[in-house]
Order: sequence, then structure tokens, then C-alpha cells
Amino acid sequence: MLKEWTGYNGQNGRGGLVPARAGLSVVNAYYDGSKTTYGRNQTGTNQLTSIDVVAHEYGHEIFDRTPGSSGSGSENGGMNESTGDIFGALTEAYVNSPADPPDYTVGEKARFYGDTRPIRNMYHPSLVNNDPNCYTQLGSGTEVHAAAGPQNHWFYLLAEGSSPGGGKPSSPICTGGPSSVTGIGVQKAAKIFMGGLLLKTSGWNHRAARAATITSAKAAYGATECNAVKAAWSAIAVPAAAGEADCGGSQTPDFSLALSPNSGSAEAGGSATATVSTTTTGGDPQSVALSASGAPSGVAAAFSPATVTSGNSATLRLDVAAGTADGTYPITVTGTGSATHTVTYTLTVGSDPGPGTWATGTSYRAGDTVTYAGRSYRCLQAHTALPGWEPPNVPALWQPV
Repeated sequence: MLKEWTGYNGQNGRGGLVPARAGLSVVNAYYDGSKTTYGRNQTGTNQLTSIDVVAHEYGHEIFDRTPGSSGSGSENGGMNESTGDIFGALTEAYVNSPADPPDYTVGEKARFYGDTRPIRNMYHPSLVNNDPNCYTQLGSGTEVHAAAGPQNHWFYLLAEGSSPGGGKPSSPICTGGPSSVTGIGVQKAAKIFMGGLLLKTSGWNHRAARAATITSAKAAYGATECNAVKAAWSAIAVPAAAGEADCGGSQTPDFSLALSPNSGSAEAGGSATATVSTTTTGGDPQSVALSASGAPSGVAAAFSPATVTSGNSATLRLDVAAGTADGTYPITVTGTGSATHTVTYTLTVGSDPGPGTWATGTSYRAGDTVTYAGRSYRCLQAHTALPGWEPPNVPALWQPV
């Protein structure tokens, strides 16, 4: 697969690969820098040697032996895990076996949990363990396997698109992204991804990968594929990187919209602010008019400036008048240009009661803070806690503070 689809010479780039050990009793499969190891599933009934799991572990070798090596940190580690998942999906597609048909779920044939549940889902990561779909959902403490979600999601959108048809599942677009993404096919996506890895550095992150894969796409193919790479990154909320390549060619004008932060709190008489960022995702930079709707009585929204050229940012200020009722309010921020995109800011009116201990069955609102296992977390969206939803497990709901 590597040779025919990407032009790369073996897992180590020099025609070779590390040894493999199989048949062990350990409940795991892993690469340790010198070999790959395959144990058993949690019930001890299956070897973890399905096509995508084996290719995943050799994908770690590819990540380790390309420039920048394995690097360090949660974001880099998540991209390492994602690289394994991507090579697993690519190898399944290349083999195209009726016994393990190509898909974008990880390890379902290995029966890791004793059944056919996948370990991860690439086209909609949050369907498994609530892994993050979007770059903006990653935190410094996101566990590395969960942190594979955004780049996995990007690869599916690039290869298959957001609404591929033909029996392939649709894939969501993150808030503020383009209205849709058209896939370029799995083989082209494979070559572009491998080309990006060859530009990897030790400080690898999603923004660097965006720039590298854009360069790779432009060199390997041309404007259409290059613009598809940009659209797929914007669709998972990775903004344009400084100095990234211009794809050239004719493009449909479009832009993306993002908020940082996307939630906050203010007492009556106070205010909250957020940065509204725009990115040109197609055509030339364009004028984007900003507006807000859904604010409760007593809350006034203003933008400075109210109109920006895509690629620039504005400040959203929410002033809360005295007497405004306590509560949590979703406020829709709209950007209007050649297309219309929206993002949601969650405003909590009322004083923060201070940190409490996280507990199942408790209803939390955006802005609440809790402690769990000696660490503080801030709630990102209103929910009622369920077993297994401890803050470290659900980065979409809790952010370390």
C-alpha cells in the first residue's frame, strides 16, 4: 500500500520494517520503537491482529521514522495515534477484503471489548467514548487516543467528504466551518497525508499539519485537491496557518467562523468577551458582517468591529444589565458574506458558586467549576453527569483549569 499509493519505501522509509510479536496474553497492541506487539482483547477470546490494528501499530513506526520523530505532548501524541488509525484505514482500503471490508472505524474486527464495538470512529469521533470531533475541543490534558479524533475526522472529510453517499456515512462539520466538503478519494488523500508527514517537525501540531498537507497537495496534484485539504481542515476548526500555500485556481468564495472562548459567565452588571475569528476557505478574502441573536432580555451584544475582512478577527462584548435573570443562554453569532455561517456562545448569568466535587446525577451548566481527583475543571456545556462522564473522560464537556 505504501509503495503503490504513496510512493514511500517501507515503514522505515528505507525498504524495511521492525519485527512483530504476536500471540501474547497482554491486553494491548503497541509499538515500542523497536518492534510491534499484539496481544489479546479484553475477554481473552481474540488476538488483536485485524488489518487495521496491525497497520495502526506500523503507522506509529512511520510517524517515528519520518522527520521530527515521535515528538512529545498531548497534541503531538494524538496526531501519532491518528496516524496509526489513518494507515489502518488505508491498508483496509488497499486490501479490500470481504472478510474485513474497508471502513473508517478502528479495530471492530479485533473485538477489543469482546464484541464488534470499534475502538475509535474516524468519520464521527464523538460516537465512541465522546472523543472530540473538532480541534477546538482538544485540551492540554486530552488523553492521546481521544486526541486522535480531530485529525481522523479531517482525513475522512478529505477522502470521502461530508456527504459521500454510496452507502458511506455522512460526517459532521464543526461550528464555523464550510457548509460542506467534497472528498477527493482515499488514494489521493493517502499520498497527500504521507507527503505531509515528510514535512513533519518535532513540534508537530494540527496547524503545522494543515500547512504541510496543503503544500503536499499542491505539489502532488493541484488547485482542486489543495483547496479540498484547506476545506477539510477548516471543517474541523483548524484555522489557516501563517504563510500557508496559496492553492491557486478558481475557487468558490467562502469563509469559516470560530469563537474563543465559546462560553463564559458574567454577573448582572458585568460583561463577558470573546474573540470572533474568520478564515478565508475559498476564493479571495471577503467582507463578513457580524451579528448576534438569542440574547436574553437585559443582555446587549456588540462587535468591534462589526464588519471584518475574512482572515481577521473582532471582539464580541456581552453587557449584562442589573436585574438580568440568572440562567444559561445560548447566543448565536452569525457571519454574513458570500455565505452565512454561525457559531454559538453560551453565556451563564449569575455568580459562579465556586468549585464543588464532581458527582454523577448532578446537573451542571456552562461555566460551573468542579474538582475531580484533585484537579479543577470548568464545564463547557450544560449537561447532567452520567457514570463514565468523569471530567478527564469527556473533553467536550470539561476543560482543565
